[in-house]
Amino acid sequence: MSEANKKVWKYLYNGIKFLMIPAFITNYFDVLYGGYLWLALVMFAAFFKAMADTCAHHFSTSIFRDLNANFYDASVSWKKPTIAGYRFDFWHLCNSLMIVSFAFAIVTYTNPNARWVDFLLGGYYFNTLFSLFYDIVLRRK
Repeated sequence: MSEANKKVWKYLYNGIKFLMIPAFITNYFDVLYGGYLWLALVMFAAFFKAMADTCAHHFSTSIFRDLNANFYDASVSWKKPTIAGYRFDFWHLCNSLMIVSFAFAIVTYTNPNARWVDFLLGGYYFNTLFSLFYDIVLRRK
């Protein structure tokens, strides 16, 4: 594994470990047994959105720049033909996975008594994880 890949995985591991602290404080057993599955799905949504936006806005300085631009670079890949009405490129794939993650987060949410607190918690995690990936992890100097 290259030094750059080790650095990416280190940022990812430390970032997720840091982001999970409030969830573990609230109730450790809820995290283990699915009470916060919706929160993990919101975090996946942030990850997918960060990947899509990185490829769309910063492809030349991203970790994806050495990969096939016809699939990963949104400024090139949008010209590809559609498959059954779906433009199959990295940007559309990541945004679709983000929407699916949000949909499953809504379906798996099980605590109607703390809706506003969880709404703020989900927003905090989405924005923090998105910023972490978009600004640091998915960028290459």
